Amino acid sequence: MCRIFAQIAVDERDPSDYIVHSSCSLLAQSKAKKDFLQEDGWGIAALNGRGFKIFKSPNPIYREAELLKKAARGGKSRIVIAHIRAASNPLKLPKRQLIAKEHNQPFGASNLTFAHNGTINIAAAARERLLGPYRKNLKGKNDSEIYFWILYKWYRKTGDVARAFEKTAQELWQLWRELPKSRRKGWKYPYTGLNAAVSDGRRLWALCHSLMPAQSKSLCLKDQPYNRLALKLSEGGRRLVIGSEKLGQEPGWTVVPMHSLTVAEESNGLILYQTRRFPWRRI
Repeated sequence: MCRIFAQIAVDERDPSDYIVHSSCSLLAQSKAKKDFLQEDGWGIAALNGRGFKIFKSPNPIYREAELLKKAARGGKSRIVIAHIRAASNPLKLPKRQLIAKEHNQPFGASNLTFAHNGTINIAAAARERLLGPYRKNLKGKNDSEIYFWILYKWYRKTGDVARAFEKTAQELWQLWRELPKSRRKGWKYPYTGLNAAVSDGRRLWALCHSLMPAQSKSLCLKDQPYNRLALKLSEGGRRLVIGSEKLGQEPGWTVVPMHSLTVAEESNGLILYQTRRFPWRRI
């Protein structure tokens, strides 16, 4: 599972503090566990006008610290989503095809940008049967990109990111039920998790939805389940930061409930957010 950083603020903020410098920054997380390095690339998406400017690298983030610092400073913005990759491989690709710039996140289309932690186990079947005309938009061979285009399809149909998340989960479970056992390949579920950060340039959504047992601990502090997001509202309510885990040791961090969706936006000079139950149903 990869790692995510996301922020939404009233004014532009340099995200370097939690991407580069903090004790549990994305850079620190990438090398915190020597037998599980986050070494398969990284990317930063920053709101730039009405859309997002996205920078990506296929190289290990801990080997590109100076480039990371430059990209993070250049990503000063109200809304930022960053991602470091530990590649999953449900499509069974050879290593030389698994690591490529087009596989790195965040992904984006129109005004939407997206980063994912988890694995879509039935990625091949989802690519064949759930994308429709959006299949032509795939740039790589990556389960998270397939997830993004399914979500984007439903976003375009509903105009609502929260509803698009629900429809995406429902559609993956429906496909799972329809697949013969031979195509389930011994997996218990259609996905390990749909944890994701998404923004449309105005609001920020963070989905915490994983089906894996909470046995592993977070990479850095090892004080929370590995698959539970954490968030912190700071600067007098003017900045909200969300991570795959706590991005620092300072007080104020809250571990997000499992199977929940957080949505945040600016209102009257403050960042307001709400975390509510994510309505999913195992078919």
